[in-house]
Amino acid sequence: LVSAREAFLRASSYWREVGFYQFTTDPKCRAGWERQRECFTQAGRLMDLPFEVVSIPYENGKLLPGYFLKADASDKPRPTLMSLGGGDSLGEELYFWGGGAAALRRGYNALLFEIPGQRGAMYSNPGAELFYRPDTEVPLKYVCDWVLGRADVDPKRLALAGWSLGGYFAPRAAAFEKRIKACIASTTIPNWQNSALEALGLPVDQPYPRNLESKIDLSSVGSRFFAQRDMRYRHGAGGGTIAEFLDVLSKYNLWGLEGNITCPYFNIGGQGEGQLAVDGQKFYDRLTCPKAQHIITTKEGGEAHCGVNNESLEHQITFDWLEDTFK
Repeated sequence: LVSAREAFLRASSYWREVGFYQFTTDPKCRAGWERQRECFTQAGRLMDLPFEVVSIPYENGKLLPGYFLKADASDKPRPTLMSLGGGDSLGEELYFWGGGAAALRRGYNALLFEIPGQRGAMYSNPGAELFYRPDTEVPLKYVCDWVLGRADVDPKRLALAGWSLGGYFAPRAAAFEKRIKACIASTTIPNWQNSALEALGLPVDQPYPRNLESKIDLSSVGSRFFAQRDMRYRHGAGGGTIAEFLDVLSKYNLWGLEGNITCPYFNIGGQGEGQLAVDGQKFYDRLTCPKAQHIITTKEGGEAHCGVNNESLEHQITFDWLEDTFK
């Protein structure tokens, strides 16, 4: 039984990698997504306490997909982590690097879910143009409505963690959705357009050319990430140029919302994230809510983006802070 569920989790990871660089509308990408989801849900059925596959009601009859992982079989109200990924995330991988398994080991429930723009949300609503939106508090309102309707969730200990671009989504939601009692960002992204400009090798304090296609060096992972057509498509800018895509990203901006965030806030980043961690630090410094942070050093190990080279360390640091916050 143990070998079977581990094999299904491993197979799910392989199928996720197949679709990473594929275009969302490509039927092969959809087929790979279905296979990885199928493997993951099969693994969930074989857990000591099976995962719940959930569909969260959203606007106009649409649904946001997710998984609810219970800390135990009772309906005792438990602290709960809502885990939200980033620009290229799927809900299933949040079990691994998004704190899902780490939450269960510590007696927390975990809700792993996807919002508009992420592939699971797009594929779960065929025919709907469910693109990313900068006002993340809107889908998070529906998520909070759903999760707080459960008897096994303690409303006083409801945390939201955002990983990668979730480092914009989570603080943006926490600035407006006061039912979130703790916010974690790995790492804080105060301005999505600036992050894109830096990755593309363009100055953030100057107007960018309109004909960027012939001017960008695509030798780095970061530049290829922002230049790829799929990212533009998922932001609702699929038919436009890179410059038009950057115009759209200017709407993803946390500056001016520092005073709106009132719940305890944790910023965790890695020394190897470079300017991304520097930008997050600037926003963190201006917060007035109860706050703490940890920038993982190369010496500690785990300095990569979202701690992917030492996830157990990032989860240890994050949940230790959450334990202190929730007492």
